[in-house]
Amino acid sequence: MAVALLTAAVFTKAGLDMVLARPPMPEAAARLGVPLPRFRAVGALELAGVLGVVVGLWWTPLGVLAAGCLATLTVGAAVTHVRAGDEPKDVGPAVVCCALAAATATLLALR
Repeated sequence: MAVALLTAAVFTKAGLDMVLARPPMPEAAARLGVPLPRFRAVGALELAGVLGVVVGLWWTPLGVLAAGCLATLTVGAAVTHVRAGDEPKDVGPAVVCCALAAATATLLALR
């Protein structure tokens, strides 16, 4: 449960920053070549995933699905960073978030 709550906290912060276009998110979107409305939509998807992970603490199938979707979304983020020519330090957060979401999906599925 602690890993799921950590996942929820991390993705809530990231999702809100993207939806609200808090600095440095608009600059990151421009650097990655992603239009700001699409960048905000990704943030909204992250927040939807957070809701699914939290509800999944009571209804496991939803939590597993939501965490799996968050992991998939962050694979896309990592690929986008690599394609933009970002340095490993800029790709790292997406990889860590992917691992966190995958761990959440796995732990929820095993309980």
